[in-house]
Amino acid sequence: MRNFFRRLWGAATAPFVKLGNVIARPFRAVYRFMMTEPLSQPMTDILAALVEDEETRRHARDDLNKLRWHIIRSLIVLTIVTALAWIKIDPIIRFLAEPVGGVEKLQVLELTESLGVYMKAALIAGFGVSLLYIAFELWLYIAPGLHVKARWLSMIAIPAAFFLFLIGAWFTHAYILPTAVKFLLNFGDFQANPIAGKYFSVITRLIFWISLSFEFPLVTAVLALAGWVSHRDLLRYWRIAMIGIAVIAAIVTPTTDPGNMALVMAPMAALYFIGILTSFLFGRRKKTPIEN
Repeated sequence: MRNFFRRLWGAATAPFVKLGNVIARPFRAVYRFMMTEPLSQPMTDILAALVEDEETRRHARDDLNKLRWHIIRSLIVLTIVTALAWIKIDPIIRFLAEPVGGVEKLQVLELTESLGVYMKAALIAGFGVSLLYIAFELWLYIAPGLHVKARWLSMIAIPAAFFLFLIGAWFTHAYILPTAVKFLLNFGDFQANPIAGKYFSVITRLIFWISLSFEFPLVTAVLALAGWVSHRDLLRYWRIAMIGIAVIAAIVTPTTDPGNMALVMAPMAALYFIGILTSFLFGRRKKTPIEN
C-alpha cells in the first residue's frame, strides 16, 4: 500500500517536477558560469604560446570572433534604441535647449540643419539608454577571465555603468551647460543669435564626454578586479593623467575660457582620484610569503 501511494504521488507531481527543472535550468547554467574559476596562466606564457602554438592561435581567433559578435549585438541594440528615441525626439530637443532659453532662441541657416540636430539628439539619447545593454555585452566578454568573486562584483557594475552615465549627463546639463552657455551668450557687446546645428553639436559633445568620464571609477574597479591595473599604477602616473584631462577638457570645451575648462576638468580630475580609490578597494591583493 505504501508503494502504491508513493507511485501515485510521483505520478501526480511529475509534471510539476519537470516544469521546475525546465524553469531552473537557465538559473543553474548561470550559477555554473558564475562559479567556474578561470585557468590561471601568466601573460608571458600566453603570448609565447600565441606565437608558437597553432591551437592557441585558433583559440585567439575564436575569441576575436566572439568579441565581434558582442560588438555587432551592441550596435544592433544601439540602432533600435536610437530609432525609438527618434520617435520621441521633441521632448529631448526641448530638454537639451533649456540652457539657451528654449528652442525658440535657436535658428537654422541650412535646409538640412534641423535633420542633423534631431539625429545628434537621438543618437546621444539612444547611447545613454542602451549603455546598460552595451555594458552587459562587455561583461559577457570579460567574465570568463575573471575569478568568481570578481565576476559577481563586476556583475554589479552593469547597472552602475548605466546610472553613472545618467548622473554625468544630469551634472553636465544642470551645472556645466548653463554656465558655459551664459558666458558665450554674454561675451562681448554682440547680439547673440545661436545656430541650432552648432549649439547642439557643442552640448552633445559636452554631455557625451563628461558623462563617459563618470564611468572611470567603474572601469578602474573592473580592471583592478581583473588584475590589469592597480592603484599604485594610477598614483604613479597621476601627473600624466592630469595633463591628459586638461587636453581632453580643451578639446571638449567650446571656449578657451579657463573657467569653463575648469568646470570640465574638475569632475574628471575628481573621478580619476575616485578611480584610484575603487582600484584599491577592488584590486587583487598579492599574497605575502607567509600566506603562500
